[in-house]
Amino acid sequence: YFQIVSSTVKQVVRNHFDCQRLAGARLERTSASSCFGDLLDSRYHFDENLSSTGATADMAFALTPLTLALFEDSSWYKADYSTATVPLFGRGSGCGFVEEECINQFKTIPGYNRGFFCRDVVQGELEFDRQPSGCDYTHNHKADCEMLISRDSLDDKSESRCPMRTENIVSCFDKSHSPSLDGEVFSHSSRCFETDNSNSVCLQSYCNAIDSKIEIVVHEKVYQCDYEGHMIKLQGYTIRCPRLALVCPHLVCPANCSGKGVCDYCLEVPECVCDNPFDETPGCWSS
Repeated sequence: YFQIVSSTVKQVVRNHFDCQRLAGARLERTSASSCFGDLLDSRYHFDENLSSTGATADMAFALTPLTLALFEDSSWYKADYSTATVPLFGRGSGCGFVEEECINQFKTIPGYNRGFFCRDVVQGELEFDRQPSGCDYTHNHKADCEMLISRDSLDDKSESRCPMRTENIVSCFDKSHSPSLDGEVFSHSSRCFETDNSNSVCLQSYCNAIDSKIEIVVHEKVYQCDYEGHMIKLQGYTIRCPRLALVCPHLVCPANCSGKGVCDYCLEVPECVCDNPFDETPGCWSS
């Protein structure tokens, strides 16, 4: 495979995935007659505009740090990364996400791939009014699992494909939906949460910028996610707290540090360590 390895692109990608040994942004292979395609590989850059799937993702047409880095590394542009919208696919997942298979040899989802890929693929036609079993990676929708993208577009074998939650989409923002669990609310401030039963749930939630936590409101009571995987017991079910970098991306290394520093994921709340020691902006915007 081939990659874009210019300096800013490389650092943006490293900060995005939390993998400081990555060489760059991987390009897709499109046919046996060419070495690489014109687009980013959707296995790793699913919601980037420059991938084959970008136009169908929630991030469609957003100006991302990677797009700006490509412009800036051409030497024709000076980018303002403070205006960038950070894509969510694979964010903060670690080197395993980009170096290993989406489903391991035991047919299970490794921890670094949790929330991005799934294994409970729905077979046959969906039942009418079926409630989705999980959340998509943005946590904006409830969704079921389907086979979608391949690690290698030249390989159509089912075991090489990466299932994602893109089937039977139910938007948490759509107020026309009826609640299926106690406390469920569909609104512009609602996000999707996994539960300990067979359904996912949309609950009102907010990003607490002071504490850098996800807060969930159920029947006017506020619950706080202390960490990813924190289980919170509600009336009749328990929810699992998602990754802060996905639900509140602006609180974690904004703009992926503009490719001008390193995102320190070792901290409880990851922060940018800028190349310029005098740059104290959250996203290394002055470097």
